[in-house]
Order: sequence, then structure tokens, then C-alpha cells
Amino acid sequence: MRVVFDTNIVISALLFRGVAGWLVAHWRQGEVTPLVSRETAAEFLRVLAYPKRTVIGGYYAPGY
Repeated sequence: MRVVFDTNIVISALLFRGVAGWLVAHWRQGEVTPLVSRETAAEFLRVLAYPKRTVIGGYYAPGY
């Protein structure tokens, strides 16, 4: 199955293992083929370069 991944979904699946975490398992098992545009790939890399955040009580605390 070919799937178009949104940047927010990929970040959530890879970094937070949240609701979208199941995508990673399907991707690794070859059950889905991710489709991504150059623009989305560039956005993904830009988002990964953002300063790291810490979650405190369910809220992000920049630079805590």
C-alpha cells in the first residue's frame, strides 16, 4: 500500500510513538510504501532541526 505521510504524522510516529506509532511498524515490515514530495522532506528536516523541547505535565517547556 502506498501512503502519503504528513510531516506532523511522521514526527509523531517516530519521536513520540503516539497514536501514529503503528505506522512505523507497518513501514519497517514493508506493508506500506511512504510517498513524500521534496517540499515535505525539506519541511521534515527543518522541523527536526527545531530546538528540543521537554514535556512537563503534558505541556512542552522550551529549553527546560
